[in-house]
Amino acid sequence: MKKSYVHPYQELIKEVVVSSQTGINALVDLGNLPQGADIVSASIEVKTAFAAGTTIDLGVDSQTNLFLDNQAVSAVGNFASPVKKELVKADGICLTFSQASATGSAIVRVQYFLPTKEARDY
Repeated sequence: MKKSYVHPYQELIKEVVVSSQTGINALVDLGNLPQGADIVSASIEVKTAFAAGTTIDLGVDSQTNLFLDNQAVSAVGNFASPVKKELVKADGICLTFSQASATGSAIVRVQYFLPTKEARDY
């Protein structure tokens, strides 16, 4: 039999951000992740467009543009990061806006697995 290691504890940070949180280099704290968290997806779903020229960075406190870098959010749509990351230390998830916007709303999702491992025989 083959022994497999699984990560059974999946978590999701889901946060709605709105235009009142925007501004030049405005930083939005989305939550904290524990050491060893294995981030498997990060995305932003723009529900209502932000002002023309508005961009965001999505990342962790130690690298604020890790997942999305200068992603335009002036149009409705879904924007997903191709980056996967295992954290070597606890870190926070953050979103940074490039400018103020009178309109706009979006949902940010960061999916990760906790470092607990279970050995299973199949």
